[in-house]
Amino acid sequence: MARRRRQGLEVSLFPFLSVLACVIGTLTLILASMAVSHVGSSSLEGIRLGERFDRLQAALVQTRLERDALDSQLTTAQADDADRDRFEQRLTGLGLSPEISLEELEKLVDERRAASEIVTLSARAARLEAEKRTLDEEVAGLQADVDVRADASENLTMRIAPSGTGPVYRPYFAECTADYLELHTAKSDFKYRVPKEDLLRGLDFDRFLRRIRLLRNARLVFLIRPDGVETYKMANEAASRIDVPTAKLPLPGDGQLDFSLFDDQEDQETGGRG
Repeated sequence: MARRRRQGLEVSLFPFLSVLACVIGTLTLILASMAVSHVGSSSLEGIRLGERFDRLQAALVQTRLERDALDSQLTTAQADDADRDRFEQRLTGLGLSPEISLEELEKLVDERRAASEIVTLSARAARLEAEKRTLDEEVAGLQADVDVRADASENLTMRIAPSGTGPVYRPYFAECTADYLELHTAKSDFKYRVPKEDLLRGLDFDRFLRRIRLLRNARLVFLIRPDGVETYKMANEAASRIDVPTAKLPLPGDGQLDFSLFDDQEDQETGGRG
């Protein structure tokens, strides 16, 4: 009997717990939803703020670059203005209008450069002309001196002297001029002219050379005038062909020849032998 009574007093709490569990679950879901929604909205806002900050920072950097570029352009413009002012002042100082065009300025510069070159060339030409006059005067003076000496040498008597050394030779002299060869003896008692063109193929000069070669102690001495070098070369070649002893004596001019010293020498030798 008692056992049944306890079973009749039991109360079932299942509906209440179910409702409580549902309420708790619902509240949990609501709180979770609110928390998730709050966290998500803060993150998105932060991202948007970060992106906006980056854009603003990039815009600030670009603005600074543009400001630096404008400062550089301003500095360049100020320098150009200063250069332009100095250039205009220089033009004004030269008596030119600051409004002159570039073409006119270039033309004016070319004209002034050409004028300067003309002045320089004129001065150089004047200097060269003065030097030319000086040289002409010097040449005229030298030519006068040469003419005087030439006149003196033409009128000067040239005395031919024996050497005084070595064995005693019997000299025969051959005066070489531009057109002929004139033969002399020491006593000037013999003269004979041989044309220049007959020296190598003429028979008379060849016979004369052969006679000298046969004479004892004979020697042919060439007296070479200033214009007789070619004649000497031809005569010496003819003498060398037949081994005639020769000597040469250049003459300083066209004066007369004097062989008197050989006459004095022969008189001394004759007197000594007597």
